[in-house]
Amino acid sequence: MHLPTASTILAILSAFYGLALALPGLSASPNRRDTVLSPLYAIGADNVPQLGTILDDTYGFREVGYTVVDDNVIIDGDILYGSSNMFQQAQSAAAAAIVSGDGHAHLTTRGHSAKPKAPWTDATVVYNYISDDVEKQLKPTVDGAIGTWLKVAPYLTFKRVYPNGPEQRGILSIQGSECSGCWATLGFNRRQQQAMRIQTGCTAGGTVACGVIETVHELGHVLGLKHEHQRHNRDDHIHLLCENIAPGCSTMPTGKTCCEPAANLPSGCCGARGQLAKEDPQSSDYGGYYDFVSAMHYADHAFALPDKKVMVARRQGDKVPSTLLGDPSKGDIARVCKIYSDECKGPKW
Repeated sequence: MHLPTASTILAILSAFYGLALALPGLSASPNRRDTVLSPLYAIGADNVPQLGTILDDTYGFREVGYTVVDDNVIIDGDILYGSSNMFQQAQSAAAAAIVSGDGHAHLTTRGHSAKPKAPWTDATVVYNYISDDVEKQLKPTVDGAIGTWLKVAPYLTFKRVYPNGPEQRGILSIQGSECSGCWATLGFNRRQQQAMRIQTGCTAGGTVACGVIETVHELGHVLGLKHEHQRHNRDDHIHLLCENIAPGCSTMPTGKTCCEPAANLPSGCCGARGQLAKEDPQSSDYGGYYDFVSAMHYADHAFALPDKKVMVARRQGDKVPSTLLGDPSKGDIARVCKIYSDECKGPKW
């Protein structure tokens, strides 16, 4: 990996200390569910995205957008990173690496970090609900999403355990909320809590509940899949139109866009940019072609200004989806097969 230049170091350091971002007052439509106020993303005054820079053995050295919900740090829109303490450790490692000039000096120091695509033992996702009331509310949605994955990956097992109750290590805790978005842990790690939170509806900004489509996406993360649009080589396949990212602040100077380095922007502007940041190539493990129809690909207008797109295909004939897709693609199926290669005998990427 190439180390950042002197000019970008200032931007990274600025991002490291956090830039508060207020989301613009856009409303979501049932037919356009992946807007800035999509149910995938936590919203509200306490959930505004910030920019940060992290270094760990899962994500490498990179800029991230993050929100904090009940001491859970959510990055990249809908991935549960871990506790605030875990995230602060990764920020400290990034700051130390910048000062030392070694972008990967501390990649092995964070032992509690989940490895990319860490598999569940025997391809078995063990889960329960945080309460009986949450189960009554979410069971149809969760069962629908599980059924979607089992149709294409029948070697997987989703094992329901009892009783419902507080989070336990080794068990995926399915939780509900009104306005904290839909998100999940990435893969499996015995040393940290596993959780998937499903938004049940939110009156703020007119957002809607997460349904089966969004829950299929979250279960993809649980199984170990990252976002397709954040793969390190995505610039070979799509244009990221940073000028169309909603700055989410009232102090954006005239003529400035979210393409500017963080150090050149007022505090609190363009935090959503980090939600779409590319993976560090040294921490990525993407195989196969760029998958425009992946269930793990955000919509073309995610975090965009009104009536704008932030992602467009480079080549004629390719198209970034206009909404979150609800069925795992052939690429998704092949990647999950690779993660669970002992149980899956199909094509692998």
